[in-house]
Amino acid sequence: MTNLQLVASNDNWQPGDGTSRVYFPVTVGTVYSLMVDTGSGDGPGTIQLSIRLTQPSEILANTVLRLPDGLVSFKVANGTGPVRQLKVQISTNLIDWTTSPAPVASDGTFTDTAAAPAPHRFYRAIDSD
Repeated sequence: MTNLQLVASNDNWQPGDGTSRVYFPVTVGTVYSLMVDTGSGDGPGTIQLSIRLTQPSEILANTVLRLPDGLVSFKVANGTGPVRQLKVQISTNLIDWTTSPAPVASDGTFTDTAAAPAPHRFYRAIDSD
């Protein structure tokens, strides 16, 4: 297994529950190999593998509005797959991101109540889990 390239890793998704979870973008036609290590040194064991392929959530560009009071509003849409709770992240420089305080309802409207004094802001939609 020395020729594998690390794409994603995780150890204990939720503290104390012993499960792990990874998310990573995939490319059509690429073969991915998985390596699982219990890390406990207890020898062989059993794993449960679940794979869910989905399209990412997105901000619908044709719904972006600068409101008269300077606030910004837009619609956030789920990608393919199960309906998920979404959050919006905001940045002024595309490097540092902050998450909005409340999740956005799936396919719901988001309003940035702090947008008025900012000369420019960038947004991205993410899963809340």
